[in-house]
Amino acid sequence: AAGPGPSTTCLKPSKRKQEDKRTLGTTLRDPVKVDRTQCPFVLRKERATPTKAYLKWAFKSTRNDANLAVVDSGRKIISKLACFHGYMDLLPWLRTRGVVLEAGLMDAACYGNNLRMAQYLKSEGCPWDEQSCSAAALGGSLESLQWLRREGCPWDQLTIANAAFSGHVQILEWARSQKCPWGSRACTDAAYAGKLVCLKWLRQQSPPCPWNRDTTSHAAATGSLEILQWARSQ
Repeated sequence: AAGPGPSTTCLKPSKRKQEDKRTLGTTLRDPVKVDRTQCPFVLRKERATPTKAYLKWAFKSTRNDANLAVVDSGRKIISKLACFHGYMDLLPWLRTRGVVLEAGLMDAACYGNNLRMAQYLKSEGCPWDEQSCSAAALGGSLESLQWLRREGCPWDQLTIANAAFSGHVQILEWARSQKCPWGSRACTDAAYAGKLVCLKWLRQQSPPCPWNRDTTSHAAATGSLEILQWARSQ
């Protein structure tokens, strides 16, 4: 079973190939097991923003690795960082050097709240799926999420769960007003992340968001005494 924390993995089996799990999906799926600061997208506070010149240098440097899998993985990460930071002029440069448009790039643009980049990717035929909406919710990008939905991008329960984990009540409100599905994962993730405001909002809806013993167990696991006490009082 998947652990608590943000995820862009669909509840139903993914239509994407197994090897295309992407950095955003694999390093943010389960913060119990993974240090979230290792994700190259988590750059707003934990790390300095890479310049375009640095990303170009890093891309070229991958040629020196004899392991083709490492080369491919490194170049995908660099491409996602370009989309995350909205480097519009860098992406065409990358594409002329073999980068293929794949759904992870759309996720990165939406997670980074770079709507212009996301729109460019769509105009170029970049694929998307439920994980793109999950990424927008995780990054707090309501504008990107609203655009994705207007354009017909699907979503699932993890959009709500990721918004709850990252503390974005405004996204919770809008997504539920648009009948976005939810499940007990949302309460679990809010408790795990210490987001009491989000947890209260989820439970105050009519009908309330479902929850189970995972909510209290994960609040306890992360030392969220206030959340544990509130949940038990309910």
